[in-house]
Amino acid sequence: MSNTQKLAIIYCRVSTTKQAQQNESMETQEKLCRSIAESKGIKVVKVWHDSSSGRKEDRPVLEEIFEFVKKFDQPIQYLIFRDIDRLTRGGSNKYNIIKNHFTKLGVELVDSYGLIQKRVNTLSHLGFEYDWSVYTPSELAETMRAGAGGEEVRNILTRMIGTEVELVQKGYHIGDSNDGYINQKVFMEGGKKNIMIPDPKRKDFYLTMFNMRASGEFTDEEIVDKVNAMGFRSRIVKRWNLSHTEQVGEKGGVPLDVKQLQRIIQRPIYCGVIVRRWSNYKPVKAKFEGLVSYNVFNQANRGKVFVTVKEDGGLGILYNYYPEKIRDHKNKYASVFSYKKIVMCPLCKKPFTGSYSIGKSGGKFPYYHCNRGHKYLGVPVAKLESKVQDILSGMVFTKELKVRALAYLRSEWINKQKDNSQSFSKVETNIKVLEGERDQAIATCIRVSNPSIIKVIEERVEEIENQIKKATAELEATKLNVRSFEEFSEFAKKFFEHPAELVNSTVNIKKKQALFSLVFSKPPTYDEISFGTPEFSPIVEVLRKSQTSDSQVVIRLGFEPRTSSLKGNCSTS
Repeated sequence: MSNTQKLAIIYCRVSTTKQAQQNESMETQEKLCRSIAESKGIKVVKVWHDSSSGRKEDRPVLEEIFEFVKKFDQPIQYLIFRDIDRLTRGGSNKYNIIKNHFTKLGVELVDSYGLIQKRVNTLSHLGFEYDWSVYTPSELAETMRAGAGGEEVRNILTRMIGTEVELVQKGYHIGDSNDGYINQKVFMEGGKKNIMIPDPKRKDFYLTMFNMRASGEFTDEEIVDKVNAMGFRSRIVKRWNLSHTEQVGEKGGVPLDVKQLQRIIQRPIYCGVIVRRWSNYKPVKAKFEGLVSYNVFNQANRGKVFVTVKEDGGLGILYNYYPEKIRDHKNKYASVFSYKKIVMCPLCKKPFTGSYSIGKSGGKFPYYHCNRGHKYLGVPVAKLESKVQDILSGMVFTKELKVRALAYLRSEWINKQKDNSQSFSKVETNIKVLEGERDQAIATCIRVSNPSIIKVIEERVEEIENQIKKATAELEATKLNVRSFEEFSEFAKKFFEHPAELVNSTVNIKKKQALFSLVFSKPPTYDEISFGTPEFSPIVEVLRKSQTSDSQVVIRLGFEPRTSSLKGNCSTS
């Protein structure tokens, strides 16, 4: 290389596919810049391709160019590029900062249009030079061109980002889909809009996470083991070089862990609620269904994030909200009003509340009451609970009927296990895939002789073996557990023998609600309890239909009081 030959570097940038299609591709820019260097007898020592936005403050490729110029063993005289808007879209101020930086490094800017002129010294004829005497005659034109580039990108982004903000606030989705969903274009409101629909390949992972956590029966570690046993691995994401022009690797593809689970559970998008910057961090009901309901989402979050539905149909988001932590003074009379929130008001169909009324004598009298949008309705505690007692006391089952009931419960238990068949299938498939990977790794290990490679393969085989063990254990745990049913059947026997005693002895409202669900298909109103017309649960309906003309195996619940003659036809064993 001649010591007198001047050196140059080339910078090419394309931030959108559209630019590449409009004769602005990296290859086109580089070819044009090389022809300029060749015409001037300049040697090109390096070319940079950049696909980042020209308006960003953080420009890793430009920083790399600055460092290259500083450390190169010979002076770089020129930076050649297509146009000023390729160098920056940040406006005239940003352009001047970049230009001054290169000037300090002794690098002159050259654009393919010839807009940028050489620097001149107004005192050169006198042999003097000052900072103020050196300038570029095209400074004004350069500033205007850089400013126009900034103005253009501002207009483009205003239209584009403004439209996207409006779409998000209406409930549409913008950007890559969340894992568990896939993007889908739909024709709505006069044009194509983007929504998300469940990903058939990955939705079950997220349904399992939310449903298991909502049940409250599993630890986060158990949920993680279950989902990983089903074959969960995080989505693979491509990694790119600084200029975003070449893929340099991948990230993702790792099993679920507890922290990741807890982050996923807190994302309202999985119940169809959008909360992001463009919605001003306010909840917006998405134009697509969530993977789970609001109720399941709230139960899974256990108060960390809580979605509420307002009276006007709007949504609210509460954080660190724990409605189940009732204050002590609210629990003070829990044993007195044990059917509060269980028996419904017949006028508005909402749960009765309970409190004491002050009588003329100054005494306190406990009442269940309600006045939500209607005339006050109050029922003395003793009267309401007596009506409930009549219903429960009328449930007298024969030994034969208990056998039938347990058989029915067993069949329902088995059906519930069958509902998990899809989960079983996924776990089994994952085990087969892991076994295939293990066998392939072992076969590879046999063929190679390099100790380092063998060690890596052996570690991978051990990792796969551990995954197989966990998946196998999870598969066994999800199969029908006879002992679990036996424990449940013992509880069922107690219920069939003494339903009234079991319900009345339970003070905890949630437990009492669970027991009520064994008797009633939905919470009964006071009128339904009074007239003996509640909607009974499927198991009780089965028992009632099992009555025969030969043996009255169960009294018609709530319709007639127990008498000695009826007792004579029923066994309490």
